[in-house]
Amino acid sequence: MSDEFDPNSAMGELSQIIRAAAAGDLSAQRQGCQLTFNAMKVASARGDMVMAQSHTLEMMFWARFAASHGAEDDALMLTAALAHLSNFWSGDNEWGWYGETLMVEATALADRLASRGNEEAAEALNMIARSVPPHILQQAKEVA
Repeated sequence: MSDEFDPNSAMGELSQIIRAAAAGDLSAQRQGCQLTFNAMKVASARGDMVMAQSHTLEMMFWARFAASHGAEDDALMLTAALAHLSNFWSGDNEWGWYGETLMVEATALADRLASRGNEEAAEALNMIARSVPPHILQQAKEVA
């Protein structure tokens, strides 16, 4: 048998997490999400917004994989990733539409979870509703 090629070997132990997550291992997907969430917080705390944005983007993908298994906690983490990432691309610039798209998705997801009785999602939805323009809320209703 030939040696198996690992294109992620330079990433150390993260390589095994990536491999397990790619095979559908929910625990590995959650671990990847938590690692990137922690890295995002560290980068934000030191004012490195480029790295914070990069880690938040990674977090969104990990959270999508984990949330696809159907657990509400994972969907909440995805909501947080989407909302946080939308802040990097908000405003009146060429990427503002992308920030709005992410916030619409986060709002719709929080609304769906809140309608299932999830109190954390209801709190998140209230915070979102106080901070976004009305058209975001309307678009989220159309998506949900």
